[in-house]
Amino acid sequence: MYANELEPRICKLDIQADKHIYGKKSIPVADSIATVDDSGKHWAIALVNRNPEKELACTVTMKDRLLDGKYEATVLAGDSPDAFNDIEHPSRVTSQKTTLTFTKGDVNLPPHSLTIVKVALK
Repeated sequence: MYANELEPRICKLDIQADKHIYGKKSIPVADSIATVDDSGKHWAIALVNRNPEKELACTVTMKDRLLDGKYEATVLAGDSPDAFNDIEHPSRVTSQKTTLTFTKGDVNLPPHSLTIVKVALK
């Protein structure tokens, strides 16, 4: 549902995240991928919050600069961490266009969501 929102080139990315613990297992609560077009100017950053119940505070830095301001974004989310679309429930997971406001790099991601942020560098 989100592949068309990404750019063609994958970029190096450094992510640091706390662990989400489920029983005796754990995974990072956040995940991400950064992509860029061939010109190096148009970026799509996919940010995943795996926590099923809580927003996740996230800080994004690009080229030693904290994102600051309003950016177009697409959020994929469902009504449950186990939600998926099928023939009987074609719209259980939906994408919603929105604008995210970053303040000194910081933004909150909705619970159990995938957010793709569009960034145009000058």
